[in-house]
Amino acid sequence: MKRKKLAADPVTEVNGLSIAKWDDEWKLVPQGFVAPQRKLRHKVGLWAATRGSKFFYIAAAANKRGSGLSGGLARSYVKNSSGDKGWGLKTLRQRSAELDAYVITMDRSPENIKIIGALKKAMMQRHDPEWNRPEAITSAAREASYESRAKR
Repeated sequence: MKRKKLAADPVTEVNGLSIAKWDDEWKLVPQGFVAPQRKLRHKVGLWAATRGSKFFYIAAAANKRGSGLSGGLARSYVKNSSGDKGWGLKTLRQRSAELDAYVITMDRSPENIKIIGALKKAMMQRHDPEWNRPEAITSAAREASYESRAKR
């Protein structure tokens, strides 16, 4: 008998801190999506695109080549060699002027690099950012929403 795949249990703690405590660590980065953030060059962590309290995109920045969070934020306005072809980043580039950049920073260390992956997963479960979802799922949900509104 096939079993129904259950959704993963939400992560409640990362590295001894509750997700709610980690959520309090987000810091605004003025002009985060339009200007280089040199002070974040040697920091790693998470970065997010938000408007008000709504999260649209969450990404990890654990780059070992020296760009850290600065390089992560730059992906919103500088196309890198990988092409960044994902729907989420394309949408972020188009709307970066209307979004705020937030970061959770950590010093670069092997232990923190491991923490970042678990923290990203937990934050994505908590905030369910629209642009991190596959475009087909988001488009289908939007279309269903339009159809249900039209029937009212």
